[in-house]
Amino acid sequence: MGNAVHALRTPTKQSSESSSISTSTKVKYYMAWGKWSDIQTGDKLPDLPMEIVLIIIDFAGYWNVASIGKVEQINGQNLNHLYFVMHTKQFLGHPYYADQLVPLKKLVIEVHSHDQGWSSYANDQNTYRGSWTFGEIAVLDGKHTEVKGESRMRLYTNLHAKEDWQIHRKVFNFLNAEQLLTKYSQLTEDETKQDIQRREEQLEQEYPQDGVKYWVASPEECIRVKRYLQQGYNLGFMLISMFPGWCNFTKEIKVVAMF
Repeated sequence: MGNAVHALRTPTKQSSESSSISTSTKVKYYMAWGKWSDIQTGDKLPDLPMEIVLIIIDFAGYWNVASIGKVEQINGQNLNHLYFVMHTKQFLGHPYYADQLVPLKKLVIEVHSHDQGWSSYANDQNTYRGSWTFGEIAVLDGKHTEVKGESRMRLYTNLHAKEDWQIHRKVFNFLNAEQLLTKYSQLTEDETKQDIQRREEQLEQEYPQDGVKYWVASPEECIRVKRYLQQGYNLGFMLISMFPGWCNFTKEIKVVAMF
């Protein structure tokens, strides 16, 4: 079967049979320095050189932030759909140095999605077991063609047979990827999974929000993504649904870069 992508029907005052698909790509850049005024007050940081102040600010996580995103509500069965492309040079290009990227520290990818809301597998419902609607990251060249030899990465998985909208946030932390890679090389596969799950739960506790699921990228994934960006490749975000009856509903994606 070929791909099937359908606009969600939106009732209007004129006719409940009318259908519409709302598409808008939003690009927004902004600076986020947190409580900069509190940090730079002379009472708290007396006579410190600016080099030291910048180190303190960086350590505290008061970074520059840029975001890009897309709002388009679609659903599809048997889906392998390119929903959004992050153009690396346009989004992360250094404002002052040509052919260089900003020194990226973290990348957070947020997707709003859910599946068809039903299945024949009662024991798997409302879990991530046997769920066949999910998202993937594909590595694309300048023509939006997948780069040969580079496999896709899982971005998120929807809850099994859960019709409510879910917000998935996958976090790529480039600051400690090499250290974690060394640490995980000394652990078993189960111990590594448990540590990643612990970090995901820690994020959910630090940033509690209803309907949000955090996914922490493995150090291997972080190193791969960083290499792709440095090589100038673009990241494509794919919507997937597999097997009869499974339908992927998605309405929004946002990519946040911290540097």
